Amino acid sequence: MTAEAGPGACLTTVAVFLLLVAPLVLMFRAIVRLARQAYGFDPQVADDGPPLRVCTRCHNSVLEPDFDHCPYCGAALPAAQ
Repeated sequence: MTAEAGPGACLTTVAVFLLLVAPLVLMFRAIVRLARQAYGFDPQVADDGPPLRVCTRCHNSVLEPDFDHCPYCGAALPAAQ
């Protein structure tokens, strides 16, 4: 015995999604928004940290401000700003 997919099968799938899945997604989004506010995350004010220094020879970025030479290729790094 097989179930035939009639015109109401698609509507049933949409109704199940709207009644069960959509509220869970909306509740999860609200929880994430509250957690971001609680920890002080503000996407409009993003701190990117110190500016990156990029080696002129190998083009790798160096985060350490006190390095004078590239740790990857040994070339002299540009001065930190």
